[in-house]
Amino acid sequence: MAAIRCVCFDLGGVMIKLRRHWTDIYHDQQSQNEESAEQLHRCYKQFEKGLVGEEEFLSLFFSCSKHLFSSRIEAAEYYSSIIDDEYPGVQQLVEKLQDLKFHTGCLSNTNAVHHRIFSNEGKYPAYSSLRTKIFSFKENCMKPDRRVYEAFERSSGFSGKDIVFFDDKKENVQAAIDFGWHAFLIDPEADTSEQMHTLLTQIGVLPCNHSCC
Repeated sequence: MAAIRCVCFDLGGVMIKLRRHWTDIYHDQQSQNEESAEQLHRCYKQFEKGLVGEEEFLSLFFSCSKHLFSSRIEAAEYYSSIIDDEYPGVQQLVEKLQDLKFHTGCLSNTNAVHHRIFSNEGKYPAYSSLRTKIFSFKENCMKPDRRVYEAFERSSGFSGKDIVFFDDKKENVQAAIDFGWHAFLIDPEADTSEQMHTLLTQIGVLPCNHSCC
């Protein structure tokens, strides 16, 4: 295996826990009104690409969710609350990689609302310590679009087999592999740091102790 010099993480479902997924919200809306759910989903995708503003998205979200929320503020708070804490062990994993002189970064489909939450350094220390951070809403494109992988390469200075990537979506992992990266699927319902530690050991990024050899 070519020498890996950069470890790239997805955020939600890999480094940071999510209290609920957009698909859960979408299916709830769909059960109430399929047409408005499709409109909201299209707007959400544009919001994640930075092509729709925060006010427009949150106003539509409330408009489509009045059966759930009494006010726009309540709807906005609910949307913000999707983001939970970092997974246990992720900070220690990132620190270990950085001690070993690996470049670390993230590649995330996210939006301006959730980006502000991630930027709370005290709550998200592993994320805060990453050197290269690429977000769909700043690049105007989302994984699995190859353009967002290209953006990470440009920003980090690494490419192809220099990079190993972890994501919780099959299509994003496959796109990274097709683009020439090493990439692995992570189960967000299990211990994500342990999964990544095991995989990084198997591919020789982290040293193997006697218990794993």
